[in-house]
Amino acid sequence: MSVWFLVTAAALLQQPQVELQTLEGAPQIGTLSQLTADGAVITTGEGGATVSADDLLEIRFPGRKSVLPPRNSIHVTLTDGSHFACKSFALASQRAQPTIEGLEPFSFSSRSLATIRLSPADGAIAELWSDMRKRDFETDALIIRKGDILDYLTGVIGDIDDKTVKFLIDNDELELPREKVFGLVFYHRTPRKTRPVCGISLTDGGLLLARSVELMESNLNARLSVGGSLKLPLSKIESLDFSNGKVVYLANMEPRDVQYVPYFDITWTYRRNSNLDGGPIRLGGQTYTKGLSIHSRTTLKYRLRGDYRRFRAVMGIDQIVEGRGNVKVVISADDNVLLETTVKGTDKPQPLDLDVSGARDLTILVDFGEDLDIADHLDLADARVTK
Repeated sequence: MSVWFLVTAAALLQQPQVELQTLEGAPQIGTLSQLTADGAVITTGEGGATVSADDLLEIRFPGRKSVLPPRNSIHVTLTDGSHFACKSFALASQRAQPTIEGLEPFSFSSRSLATIRLSPADGAIAELWSDMRKRDFETDALIIRKGDILDYLTGVIGDIDDKTVKFLIDNDELELPREKVFGLVFYHRTPRKTRPVCGISLTDGGLLLARSVELMESNLNARLSVGGSLKLPLSKIESLDFSNGKVVYLANMEPRDVQYVPYFDITWTYRRNSNLDGGPIRLGGQTYTKGLSIHSRTTLKYRLRGDYRRFRAVMGIDQIVEGRGNVKVVISADDNVLLETTVKGTDKPQPLDLDVSGARDLTILVDFGEDLDIADHLDLADARVTK
C-alpha cells in the first residue's frame, strides 16, 4: 500500500460530512474532498461526485451547534453585508484589524467598515442602536450611551486601540477612553459594489462574504470581498452559500401585478413563506420555510427580464385543509403556457421544473376548480427561478 494512498485516506477521514445542494435540487451527502473556483468534489459511498461552480448552491455542515459569542464581544458590520463578533479590534493607518475567536488575525481597508459596536446592546438600547445604524449621517458618528438613551457626535473617526478611540471634531482631535464609546458609524458617500462568490456562515452567527474560497486540508482559505485573506477552520463554519445571483425565491420578489377575484365576499391575500392561515407551509408531511400560498382566483405576474432559465417549486394543496380543495393552475412565460393542470387536496405534491429561458414575465394563475373556492389553499413550496 503506497504512502500517497495512506496520506490521502487519512486526510479524507479528517474531513467532516457535508450536505451539498445544487441547482438541480437533489442534495448530495458525503465527505468534502475538494473545493476550488471550478467547483466541489464530494466522496460518497458510491464514489466521487463533482459539481461545477455554476451548479453549486450551498454546502452545509450538518450537526454543527451554534454558539453565541460572549456578551462583551465587539460587533462589526461591513459595507458588503458581512458581520461578525470579535474579541479584539484595532484601526491604524486606515487598516482594520479584527480578531475573531478561533481564527487567525486578518486585516482590510477601513473604507469597508460600516459600524462597530463596542458595548453590549440589550432591549431598548438594541433598538436605539439599530436606528443609529440606519441614520443618514453626513460624516462619521461616534455613539455615546447616557443611561437609557444613545447620543452622538459627528466628525471623523481616527485610530482605535484597546484603550482609546481617536475622533476629529472641527480640526480638534479627541482621544476618548474606549469604555466611554458605545459604537461608531462610518460615513460612506458611495459604498463600493462587490460581487461575492460565497457567503460563509460561522457557527457563532457571523457572516463573511468572499470573492473566492478554496479547501486546504481541514481549513478554508477565503479571499474576502472587502479585501484581505483569511484561513478558517472548517469546524468554525456552519454553511457555505454560493447562491448569490444564481437563484431567487419568488417570496423575495415583488410581483409587478397582483389580481384577485373573490368567489364570495371573503378576501384571501396571497402569502409569502407561510400558508394562508399564517402557519408553516406543509405538503406531503414536509414543512417548507420558503414558498407562496395562493387562493383562487389569484393572478401573480413577476418580471424576469430574460435573466433566468428554470422555474422550480413543489406544488400542492396545503395539509391544513385535510384533503379538500380543487383548483386549476396555469403557469405561463410571456404568452407561452408552460403548465395547465388541476390540483386536488387528495393529490400528492407535484415537483415543478419549467423552462423560462428568455422570458420577460412569469405569470401564475390559480383559478376556481370544481368545488367553488372551498379550501383552495394552493402552495408553491420553494418557488424559485434559477439561472
